[in-house]
Amino acid sequence: MLIERAGQLIRRQHASAYRLAVLGFAALLGLSGCYQAFVKPYGHVARDDDPVRADGKPVVMPPNAPSILNGFAARPQFYEDPVGHRAIDIVGPIGTPVLAAASGVVIESYFEPMYGNNVLIDHGVDEQGRFVRSRYLHLYERLVEKGDRVSRGDEIGRLGDTGALAKFLPHLHFEILLAEVRDQYPYETHNPHKFWMKGPGIVTCFNSGQHYPETAFRIVYPVPCKGVPFR
Repeated sequence: MLIERAGQLIRRQHASAYRLAVLGFAALLGLSGCYQAFVKPYGHVARDDDPVRADGKPVVMPPNAPSILNGFAARPQFYEDPVGHRAIDIVGPIGTPVLAAASGVVIESYFEPMYGNNVLIDHGVDEQGRFVRSRYLHLYERLVEKGDRVSRGDEIGRLGDTGALAKFLPHLHFEILLAEVRDQYPYETHNPHKFWMKGPGIVTCFNSGQHYPETAFRIVYPVPCKGVPFR
């Protein structure tokens, strides 16, 4: 009887160890998927659940653009989220310059526990009469204050991992927000891939030597692309 009970105990321990091993392996597989962008620091674009190109093809990512780790509206792998990720996450080393995606006025610049250093820029009205803003989260530091007027490509902060939602994963959480009324709250988040300067789904690196028309709301990549002058 004692030998039988000992055998049962050993089998249960082995089964528990096996389950833990399987769960650990699955977690590692999941993490490897989430951290794909670290394998390719440039040119990788995460799957996007909100197609933006008329031909249905994937987003075009320049090979010298810092990688996008999480796409817009992509469903997280580890928990249920009916809303999905309402932004794009761009990875890079802490201290990477963060650029204004379009010209505008800084209306928020502050720190808060979940999202860390936060900058919000008001871009006025787009060609459809909607009020447009862009938000930059998890900054290592903020280089602008409320009321500052910025031009497209100006450095507004540094990429970081501030805030509880970014610890151990330096990245820029970048949002585009639209509203029919300026003081409407909350503004509705829209896929940044719809607004690139070169067209929907074509990521556009900022180049300080290039002229960008201001006739419509269009954005440039909010971090510098490798080898492209931005100052």
